[in-house]
Amino acid sequence: MSDRFLVTAEIIFNSLYLVGIWTLVLYMKRARDRIHHQDVLTARYFLWAFFLLAFGDTFHVGSRVIAYLSSQGLDLKLSLLGWNFGLVGWSSLITAITVTIFYLLLLLAY
Repeated sequence: MSDRFLVTAEIIFNSLYLVGIWTLVLYMKRARDRIHHQDVLTARYFLWAFFLLAFGDTFHVGSRVIAYLSSQGLDLKLSLLGWNFGLVGWSSLITAITVTIFYLLLLLAY
């Protein structure tokens, strides 16, 4: 397969994934009223866990989409307050932190 096809497929998949995970988070938030009172704390852990998953993946997956759409590809560098950084690398760090907390919240829910 051509590189262009793979990049396009990843952009589509990443975009659909982000829409799906944020839809799940919003649905979980809206459904809080239907949770039995003894399960409220567990539901709160799950909501926060999936919020952090969506938040972190928005940085990681979203930055890959932005990088692919730029002329630099995954080597996209940004400058913020005079500090240059690789967008995909830093977004991976943010995802690593949020996924770690995601697993801790799942453990608390268990």
